Amino acid sequence: MARHPRLSLNLRKTAASVGLLKSFFDAFRPLQAFEAWAYFGDWIQTYQAKFGPGVRERFAAAAEVLPTQAEAARKACAKLRSQVRAVVGSDTVLCLPTTPAAAPAIDATEEEVEAIRFRMLCMTAIAGVSGLPQVSLPLLRTSAGNPVGLSFIGPPNSDRELLALAEQIAAIAANQEAL
Repeated sequence: MARHPRLSLNLRKTAASVGLLKSFFDAFRPLQAFEAWAYFGDWIQTYQAKFGPGVRERFAAAAEVLPTQAEAARKACAKLRSQVRAVVGSDTVLCLPTTPAAAPAIDATEEEVEAIRFRMLCMTAIAGVSGLPQVSLPLLRTSAGNPVGLSFIGPPNSDRELLALAEQIAAIAANQEAL
């Protein structure tokens, strides 16, 4: 197994904060919507594309995002990116649940799905906003035994090292389950 000098299993527990999770969503969402509409808007309008619930509403909202709103979101993302990168540095891996809960039940209402979706996007926006690699492993379980991912967010340009670290962690977890 190759050694990776920056990322290793030399673990230490350190409390760190990247800020309020909702701030990542608030910065990411309008920028994502603006860019999605810029890319797909003409096609949607030309071909009168039909989307299912949720997607239809998100594209309708995306059509309303103004360039000034997108620019403000871009600046907010840049500030958050700096905050996260300051915490991660060159040799730290953030570890957090991938999602706030297990997947919603198959018979969940649209409101229940959207509530979980919103909370999930607040968490998953961290790596995207900060431009850092992220990998998720199904290492956690709910009280009912359903899998919940555990995410690892690595430093800039540590993609391969982060994957190697994830392999090591997965192997350790598999050995623990076998005991």
